[in-house]
Amino acid sequence: LDDRGTKRGWTELFAIPKVKIVETVEKEEVDRLLEHLDESAALTAPFVVGDVELPFGHKQKYRLSGIDVSGEHGSSLHQTTESKALQKADVQKYLEGLPTVKGKYEHDLRLAFVQVGLDLVPEDDIFSGNNRIYAEMRCRLRKHITVSAKRFGVEGPGDVCPP
Repeated sequence: LDDRGTKRGWTELFAIPKVKIVETVEKEEVDRLLEHLDESAALTAPFVVGDVELPFGHKQKYRLSGIDVSGEHGSSLHQTTESKALQKADVQKYLEGLPTVKGKYEHDLRLAFVQVGLDLVPEDDIFSGNNRIYAEMRCRLRKHITVSAKRFGVEGPGDVCPP
């Protein structure tokens, strides 16, 4: 992925997102979602949020793994690869503190769902909007390319900030 998070002309995507991101501002939609979550924040039935369908079956089950609130003072609640899984009670407590106006949240909510049984690695956080992890990955790749270019006696990618 490039610096805009797109494939930009590549025919193959080398990092497949394991996370489904759903955006909504509708409080009623989020309340219906909470009704379909068990105590471990896993869906108990198929559910449609926004225009994204989250299937439910013996092979595919999704759980809520994070919430991001965009806006001036954006905040987030999410499971990282090092932390314990989110629970429904954590989600409810977090959502209670968000302001609403006429049945809508003041800012967009980005809900991240991960398929039950898939293990996440730190790099998967790039699909949840973790720009720090994304930047670290790009820096590691750039260093690897630079070292390899020197080893083979060819010009590398050059300075990040040209003079």
